[in-house]
Amino acid sequence: MWRSRRSEAPDKDSKSSRRKWWSSRIFRISAGERERIISIIKGSPGFFQMGPAWDHSIIPSLDEKLLWYNHKPDGNLVLSSSPSLDNIYLELDYRSNVVPLDSTKFLAFYDQALSPDRMTTRFMLFDVTRLKEFKYVREKGPPLAKKVKKTRYRISPESEVVCVFDISLTEEPGVHEFDFPQPMKKYEDILALGEVSLHGLVIYIMKPRRGELHISPQKWWNNGDWDKGYQGITRIVRDPVTDNIVGEGLRMGVFLLNPNATRFLGWVVHWSEYDMDMRDFYLRFRPK
Repeated sequence: MWRSRRSEAPDKDSKSSRRKWWSSRIFRISAGERERIISIIKGSPGFFQMGPAWDHSIIPSLDEKLLWYNHKPDGNLVLSSSPSLDNIYLELDYRSNVVPLDSTKFLAFYDQALSPDRMTTRFMLFDVTRLKEFKYVREKGPPLAKKVKKTRYRISPESEVVCVFDISLTEEPGVHEFDFPQPMKKYEDILALGEVSLHGLVIYIMKPRRGELHISPQKWWNNGDWDKGYQGITRIVRDPVTDNIVGEGLRMGVFLLNPNATRFLGWVVHWSEYDMDMRDFYLRFRPK
């Protein structure tokens, strides 16, 4: 059974007291359950900064396995079958994120400005069976977004994107009807982070099969006294057992949200015991 330790509600005018309140919400669970939850988030992809996290983001393609690599020094995400990166299938700008959908398909997404008054999160559905290898040339200079027609991705001329759709960053919180492209309508539940919406950080819960989009602002993060240039939420995934959402933050820890991402439930790994060295963290909590 879940048990939490909570302090008194914070003074609404005090960011530091809000930080202390959120920080004190710790779930006391068995070591086995704690390890199970950590293994769920450990196996999901996150932002490029997570480093070791990408070692676990494997997307099979026919008879080979493609892995995401963090190309330094620009930090772009590169999909390749070899760590040498001589030939690749896809390059994404370092500000992009990825959500695997099945054995061959994944969503890549990033925030963009289509015009001064139209900000969106752009989602692109890729199928690795439709991506062709091309020679990877490591270029110096401006970011990928400025090199490749401001698309923030690069593929071979023979490759194709399955479909593209945008979610407005000014969309109001709550549940909305949303007409997803036909190739998306086979999927039941997709989670994604929206970084710079009008409402701060939000979580998109997409229900393509039902034609629904849930937008849930993360008030515990947006209103907390976090060092947002140093810390940040990097990935989220659905717990198949409890239906809660498991999340992780860079230099923060592992936390839980309720199924609709409208309520912060508490910490599984408290930020105070979270290693600065991500690799040590994952090795320490690696499932037996």
